[in-house]
Amino acid sequence: MEKMTSRKQQAIQSKRHILETAFALTEEKGFDSLTIQDICKAAEVSVGAFYHYFASKEALILEWYGVADEYFQENVIPRLEKSDADITEKMITFAEEQVGLGMKYGSKHISQLYRAQLQHNSEQFFSMERGMVNGMVGLLRSGVEKGELKEEIVVEELAHELFIIIRGITLDWLWGGTQEPRTHVRNMVTNYLSLYRK
Repeated sequence: MEKMTSRKQQAIQSKRHILETAFALTEEKGFDSLTIQDICKAAEVSVGAFYHYFASKEALILEWYGVADEYFQENVIPRLEKSDADITEKMITFAEEQVGLGMKYGSKHISQLYRAQLQHNSEQFFSMERGMVNGMVGLLRSGVEKGELKEEIVVEELAHELFIIIRGITLDWLWGGTQEPRTHVRNMVTNYLSLYRK
């Protein structure tokens, strides 16, 4: 049993190592110019090992978003579910965390990621099954149940609209617009949710 656990942990670490190596290389080469051979050479793994974890180079895109989903599922969403803050403050924190994650990775990395997403678009990117999306929907649904939001709200639609705001602010920051994306997202989420508060 311990050997299986150890093997699984090693597999997770190997996959993460390849993913992080590929992510770092996008700044140097750009996603389109990056080859699987480049990734394997830098990560010191075989091409076979790459294909063991990833079906294609484009599969890396969803995996990069998966890292963000994992962070939100393990850290942000459980904290907000336990919080006594009202739904507006919870959504502000959620949005600030998402914008902050982009700032942490840096504008060059995030712009490459957005560019790759635009060129190799996948329906899964907007899927309600994604941890981050599903987590926001759950928090909004709780806000409706507590009477903080109007009962007629379709929480999936509201979540989609909030993600548009967050992505828009992130893009504005990438283009050299807002210098304070966390402040900007706080103000916009507050103003937007005021339309749906009871």
